[in-house]
Amino acid sequence: MTWDWPDARLVLGMFRVILLSVFCQLLAGCQAHRSMAPEKLADGIGRNESHEPFTAEHVDFGRYDQVLLASCTVAFRPDWLSQQNDTRRQLSRRLSEQTREALSSETQALCQAAVTASLQSAPSYRVVPQPDAKTLVLKPRIMNLQVAAPDTQSTVGWSRSFTNESSAMTLVLEVTDPESDATVLRFVEPMRSPDTPGLEWSNRVTNRADIQRMLNRGAVRIREQLDQYLTVATNVVPR
Repeated sequence: MTWDWPDARLVLGMFRVILLSVFCQLLAGCQAHRSMAPEKLADGIGRNESHEPFTAEHVDFGRYDQVLLASCTVAFRPDWLSQQNDTRRQLSRRLSEQTREALSSETQALCQAAVTASLQSAPSYRVVPQPDAKTLVLKPRIMNLQVAAPDTQSTVGWSRSFTNESSAMTLVLEVTDPESDATVLRFVEPMRSPDTPGLEWSNRVTNRADIQRMLNRGAVRIREQLDQYLTVATNVVPR
């Protein structure tokens, strides 16, 4: 079959539209599949899954009578920095490793304060600076930290970031035996700040407040779970 030039050009245009439509559908399907796949932490813990406390078998919790709180560690979601910078066209607005380190240090301090406060709430735990054979070591860590649209030092005062994204993290508490360093308990709390229906101003003050609220809630929930295993079987909480 032969085509007049105008008809052939029309068919070619329609063919291009069809190809573009198919490509967009395939791309959307891939993105949906990727978003549905459960994200895993470094130790295989799913970030968006429900979590049951892990308890090691054959552990005599009655032998412990105090706890030591180790320093909290912080790890960002692996692609967080690159995703943040992909949306920032101006070089002065892009985040650096120094910005991430500053956010990590600030979050670490907030985590340490929140967990410490939860242990000190009545009835308070016996917390010691040095472990012995009767001490449980509490190791808090934050994984997959995601901070919503943080500002930088160069943008403070003249540029504003607006977002409807939420901050998120997973708070993990590993409870280990000081002699074997074996994990005897583990609690996992995935947390996310509330999503906003519209755009809201995001900066270091609002981000700090979001992170602090999440950590305060998470530390309280982890303390409640810790109580279920320790306050009955041990003397870590004075009576």
